[in-house]
Amino acid sequence: MDIYPNKPEYKIIKKLGQGAFGAAYKVMKIEDNRIYVIKRIEIKNAQKNVLESIKKEAQILSKIKSEHVEKYYDSFQDRNSFNNNNGIL
Repeated sequence: MDIYPNKPEYKIIKKLGQGAFGAAYKVMKIEDNRIYVIKRIEIKNAQKNVLESIKKEAQILSKIKSEHVEKYYDSFQDRNSFNNNNGIL
């Protein structure tokens, strides 16, 4: 398993899918062996309004409490991507 970029506490188990703006990864948090999904969104060449939309999506996800939507845990940003850490699988 590879270490998730800029987040050594996560190991990538597999890539779940690819979309127009990024990809989703099934990862394991090393300290507790729990499984999560991280959605990585490429922002390297994104316009300001796109960045604002991405951050707004993260804020909305953090407020949703539903059995039909995976629980949102946190977000982090590095130089080239914005990352949402969603639900335990």
